[in-house]
Amino acid sequence: MIRLLHISDIHLNTGFASKERVVREQLKEGLMKSFENAIHYALGEAVDGVIIAGDFLDNGKVSYKMEQDILNLMEQLLKAEKHVFYATGNHDPMNTLQILNRLETNPYFHCFEDDDIKHICVEMKSGEWLEVVGCGHKSKNEKRNLIREFPRKNNDNLWIGIGHASVPSALSVGAKEQYMAVSLSEIESLKYDYFALGHIHIQQRLSERVAYSGNIQGLNYKEIGHKGGYLIKLDGDRIEMESLCFNEVQWEAFDFELDESHETLSQLESELTTFVSEQIADIKKSANQLVVRVNLEGRSSLAHSLREVENTLYLEACLKRIVGLLNVDIKLMSVNSLLDMEMILSEKTVLSEALSVTRHVEAHEDLINRLLALPIYNGRDNKKEVLQKILETAEEELIDCFVRGK
Repeated sequence: MIRLLHISDIHLNTGFASKERVVREQLKEGLMKSFENAIHYALGEAVDGVIIAGDFLDNGKVSYKMEQDILNLMEQLLKAEKHVFYATGNHDPMNTLQILNRLETNPYFHCFEDDDIKHICVEMKSGEWLEVVGCGHKSKNEKRNLIREFPRKNNDNLWIGIGHASVPSALSVGAKEQYMAVSLSEIESLKYDYFALGHIHIQQRLSERVAYSGNIQGLNYKEIGHKGGYLIKLDGDRIEMESLCFNEVQWEAFDFELDESHETLSQLESELTTFVSEQIADIKKSANQLVVRVNLEGRSSLAHSLREVENTLYLEACLKRIVGLLNVDIKLMSVNSLLDMEMILSEKTVLSEALSVTRHVEAHEDLINRLLALPIYNGRDNKKEVLQKILETAEEELIDCFVRGK
């Protein structure tokens, strides 16, 4: 039996520029700790090798400390005679091997660093031969289907493929750019015993023997939940896969519905504290640190107060401290004032006329054309979509302007 750990999309030096400095540093430390968790698992278990299927790094800016930490962990694997199979991804082609050139001569380190398809045959400790076929990304914009050129399995050895590639049928978080796109049927036609994919950050099996390991730790609120990799066990024609969790920091997002019962910020703080505590009760058992976003929606008399940045910042700080979180973000999704809209619309006022136009803008073709001609749309192809998003928030802003004193 051959046992392999499949990980990918570590993005080890991600900057997290949108976060405040203290949180940024903790998130970056979390990425390194998550990678350490994976390496220590491989060292502690009877794992024959580690597959890194691309985007090990996020960019070319690597600190000296990070370089040394990476080399230390890699050298621990190689000293323990664990094979490392590393195929570069679209974020990696920035002379990554300058960091790892000390490892190039090690017989246990195998790098697929450019668009040349490499086919190697490695004898494992069990005496079995493992044939590995892979390629990397020579540039950051590799669009060619290189996997189509991989050789088909042609003997009784165990074969694995490695590629940082897009499979269009795979689940993804939003629109994911297609790099080295390949269909699932093309991969399956190779008849490999396992094909390790990287690029898409959702862990998923596309078929019995083709899988994305997902990223090792979430990078934003689109990437919630446990993150890690797969333990692959190959024994003749049989394959077993076990999902593993390595993330040090876990991202989560929850929806909270406001209503007329929420009358004071103090009351809301108490309810949010209870709500978030209940939501994360089980999650905290498997994650050392949590980053949480609370999406607020609904109608409440607190709508105006919640739009004051200092109020939401204070609520975030309270939740972070009381619940014990790495970071909290409160996002106002569709928080509206607690008003009688039917009454407002029935009145003959400037406000009612303005609201009527925003709700039935399609009936005002001349107005639409004038709006779409405004310079705010310069460089955008989806002008009508942008206008629609603006109109969705315009109603509440109009009410704020006209009714703020009530």
